[in-house]
Amino acid sequence: MSEKNITALIGKAIREGKYLSISYKNKNGDKKRFWIAILDINAKGELFVNMFNVTKDEPILDAKIFISGILSAEILKFSHYNVSDELIIKLDEDSSLEKYEFDKFDNNVLNYYLECYKANSDPFLFKKYLIQELEVKELIEENPYQLSDIQHEQILKKIYNKKSKSGDEDEKEKEFSHFHNYKLAICEFSIDLQSRGKFVVAYRKLTFDPVEKTLQIGNKLHFNTNFYIENIKHSLSYYTDMIPADFEALYLEDKNAAIELLRSNFKSGELPNTRPEIVVLGYAQIDISSIYEEINTQYSRGEMNPPLRAFFQNFSLLDRKNRKEPHIVLYDNNINIDQLRTIYNSLKFPITYVQGPPGTGKTQTILNIVVNCLTNNKTLLISSNNNIPIDGIKDKLFLGKYKNKEILFPIIRLGNNKLVAKALRKIKELYEFETRDVPKEKLLFNLKEKSRIKNKILLEKLKNYEEKIDLEQNLDFVNSLLSKGSYYLLEQEKNKLENRLKEIPETTDDNVKGIFEVIKDNYQLLQFFYFECLRYIKRLKTKKYSDLIEILYLENEEEQIKSFNNWIADDENLERFTKIFPIILTTNISCRRLGRKFKFDLLAIDEAGQCDIATSLIPISKCTNMVLIGDTNQLKPIVIFEETRNEQLMRKFRVDKHHDYFNNSILSAYKSIDNISRNILLSYHYRCGKKIINYSNMRFYESRLNLEAIKTQGEIKLIDVNNVNHKDKNSQIEEAKAIVAYIKENNLKDVFIITPFRNQEETINYYLKVAKSEGKIDASVHCGTIHKVQGQENNTIIISTAISRNTSSKTYDWIKNNSQLINVGVTRAKENLIVVTDKKAIDILSKKDDDLYALIDYVAKNGSTSVSQSIVNKFTIGFSNDSRFENEFYQTMNHYCTVRGSKFKRNVKIIDLFSEEKNNRLVNKKEFDGVLYEGNVPKIVFELNGSEHYSRKSTIKSDQIKMELLKAKGIKLLFIPNQYVKHYEFIRELINKFKGDIYQKTLFDNYDSTR
Repeated sequence: MSEKNITALIGKAIREGKYLSISYKNKNGDKKRFWIAILDINAKGELFVNMFNVTKDEPILDAKIFISGILSAEILKFSHYNVSDELIIKLDEDSSLEKYEFDKFDNNVLNYYLECYKANSDPFLFKKYLIQELEVKELIEENPYQLSDIQHEQILKKIYNKKSKSGDEDEKEKEFSHFHNYKLAICEFSIDLQSRGKFVVAYRKLTFDPVEKTLQIGNKLHFNTNFYIENIKHSLSYYTDMIPADFEALYLEDKNAAIELLRSNFKSGELPNTRPEIVVLGYAQIDISSIYEEINTQYSRGEMNPPLRAFFQNFSLLDRKNRKEPHIVLYDNNINIDQLRTIYNSLKFPITYVQGPPGTGKTQTILNIVVNCLTNNKTLLISSNNNIPIDGIKDKLFLGKYKNKEILFPIIRLGNNKLVAKALRKIKELYEFETRDVPKEKLLFNLKEKSRIKNKILLEKLKNYEEKIDLEQNLDFVNSLLSKGSYYLLEQEKNKLENRLKEIPETTDDNVKGIFEVIKDNYQLLQFFYFECLRYIKRLKTKKYSDLIEILYLENEEEQIKSFNNWIADDENLERFTKIFPIILTTNISCRRLGRKFKFDLLAIDEAGQCDIATSLIPISKCTNMVLIGDTNQLKPIVIFEETRNEQLMRKFRVDKHHDYFNNSILSAYKSIDNISRNILLSYHYRCGKKIINYSNMRFYESRLNLEAIKTQGEIKLIDVNNVNHKDKNSQIEEAKAIVAYIKENNLKDVFIITPFRNQEETINYYLKVAKSEGKIDASVHCGTIHKVQGQENNTIIISTAISRNTSSKTYDWIKNNSQLINVGVTRAKENLIVVTDKKAIDILSKKDDDLYALIDYVAKNGSTSVSQSIVNKFTIGFSNDSRFENEFYQTMNHYCTVRGSKFKRNVKIIDLFSEEKNNRLVNKKEFDGVLYEGNVPKIVFELNGSEHYSRKSTIKSDQIKMELLKAKGIKLLFIPNQYVKHYEFIRELINKFKGDIYQKTLFDNYDSTR
């Protein structure tokens, strides 16, 4: 074990108050294992510790050992000891200790994400044991709790697997796995499943001090909403439809009532258990720390790729300069300008963000990116958070046939061991594939030469389109600045921008069609792809791949998988592998196996709005360029730990809100951080009838979806019921019967019924089963929760809200702005959208401003009413617009000052700037948002320009007074619109212009990276 890793663990143990389990070599060369609590450290490499040897009864106090003698170390599970504040301060402030590098990573953000990743998994029961004479009440009252010798011995034996003094063991204890994390706890309540295991519902954390012989119990009661038993996930929702927060509140208020609520839904053989059992909860997780170590190394050396630089806010417009133009070919003619822009930007620039609302052709766009990577000789990694989107792409990657021979697309699907085994079988088949066809090396060159003129015209149109977007954005910026007063230089800038905009030809869907090359029914392109793909596959037969071929013929599948995973973890091997399979598909977490430093030319993350940040950084660390494709208004990443835990971690690692794991996906995080890269909206909708999609269009997408391609109106209908009967909580029989009756009456097929509650799902499925058995309902009718319908579409979607007048306000609050249910549910419907609800109950519970109420009102009025934008689920394309403007602007100006040697102060009182105005009542209590100084001389005053500067009379009057004052003092005043506070390059050139420094010919010239 490296000294750096050992010292990082020493730092972690001290900061967290944990024992270290070490293997130690003393001066005599003897090797022994100890548990140590570190009391002090010095620059000589000496540690002063309390030591515990599990084979002996008594600890050694205040002993001295040497860091150099530690051969290996790990944090001792479940341990604690009281660390002095002085030692923690010493670790942070004593310069003589800096050589030890006590922190795992220099980058706090990486430390934070690693902790979040560890916290974000559901547990299983690893061990359980009843310690005699131990009660929860006593642990709470006497905290820390002094263990008796017998209790201490039981913990060492049963939890830590200590052998008895005779060396024998009463029974074989399970060994801890390095692939799992563990937590020690005392169980307050569990559900025991006969002969299968235990679902630990409520517990308190425990930590153990082996030297002091104490147990410390946590103040907080924790709950598991999901739990693994024999590798099968069980959920609390099997026993109640209460949302977790409601159940936890009930349990804390009336424990017996909460247990009885669950017990009423127990199946045969299930029992409630309130014995105070000591339990070890296991968390099965893959270790990703080595990936983070590599990212940290690149970060420390300043060697990060552009996507990582952007994430850590070290990305500039220079990264978009001098990029090679791609050669574009397409699957078929089913393409629009948004999709073309996505392909173009993805192939050319370091980072592209794609907001893909439902039914706008995200998958088709990715397929076009795939064929263009092959055409442009680029390696491509496609990943996502789970297998469903990856398999959806793979299943559609079929180019067709050339002379009745299938085109062998050089793609490979990797992932878990089962998928790797399948991939190896495929590689073996391709290796054994025989053909007399010989790859034609000049095909690609000839094809590109033939279509070079067409491609040049297409690229010119796309560049014009991109330039126009930049210019319109810049003109908006200038107009915002001019809204507070006329400046000659800005007026000049405005005229230049407007004149340039007039010069640019319009680029539309119609005038790009016919320019690009289409693969479908194109003999020459099919011929090219056939031989080009064959060229990749035939490389398998060369001597260069003999080591890979040996793996293919190993008889033991387990050994074969292990050998391949080891083989592809080598950078040189991975590079060779991409010469056969330049396109690799796998999950984010499985990307960890792909080399170490090798970089793919392009990474495409699908469903990036559902991908958590921690695991998404794995594929991002393995690419040169990336495109993130997803929708921030659909399903979010699943986070199972409490928000309070996230807040603690953010404080501990001093992480800002941009990098917040709990409230972000990788897509939303990047979009809030990076204002330089292109953010493209796929606006053309193709799936739903106009009436159906128009709700989501108005509510979630600012009416920016283009509905021209939709030929049908679609039908929407509200079925209003009176929910008074229910079998279980949140299961409404009236709704279930009404749904089944409506399907029967209208003979509907291809129907999916969505409900947020499991009990309602069971109720509806009961009535569906009866109707299907009688032959009254088609087999294509199904019911489930929203996760079962994600990624699919149906002719008819029925939403069952299961809301009654007995529904609690907390339950309604959970569902009312649940875009997972509402937006995703609505946009699955191609022809019919039916909402079944108790409208009177909704009227009572709703404040009339939430997403669910808006949907019910819209459907009730047959789509004839306008819908206001969602308060909660806001749509953003372009510059972010949030409440942190002053902080963001302060960071922007601070960076400017570090480069220019100026000084910037925020929230400057007017009388501090102009002491002579202290008696001027109009201004002596006012302040400026920011002031830029040269030396001690104020040069430019800044005011941030939010909506109140246009709508609030008092703010407008205050602005006028400030303008008049600064005009009299001869100092420039600039109003910066809120949405531009992070636009560093623009603000820099604006300041240069007003200071009379050298500035660009026009304010925004040369910032168009497409020219």
